[in-house]
Amino acid sequence: MFTTARLDRPDVAALLLDLGMSPDVGDASGARAPHMAAGCNSLGVTKLLVERGADIELRQVLSAEPEREKEMHWGKTLLFCLPADERSTLEVVELLLASGTDPAIRNSTGLSAEEHARKEGFEDVAALLRANSG
Repeated sequence: MFTTARLDRPDVAALLLDLGMSPDVGDASGARAPHMAAGCNSLGVTKLLVERGADIELRQVLSAEPEREKEMHWGKTLLFCLPADERSTLEVVELLLASGTDPAIRNSTGLSAEEHARKEGFEDVAALLRANSG
């Protein structure tokens, strides 16, 4: 699934999901396929994983393993997994906000998604997150 995320191959991701793979499949480091897809600007795979029930705020993972939160440097929501350029990041953030992710969630260092975007130099993304924070 990680390769489909890096290459934005929703067709292959759909096949893997149809064969029973979880949309939240992870690796030994705790990274999850939805995080990889969002961070690689794989909009097609990100959208598919969200549609197929991916835990975009890691609620299931954290309820089963609350001690994992301190390891999650990327944050508890996909809003902390940003592509390298702001245009791509805007697309991912718009998709995630439309899917119901909470922009007020903070990462393990206490930053909000808005603060994280600003730290990355993504002012338009930060403004979008602020506008959707309540």
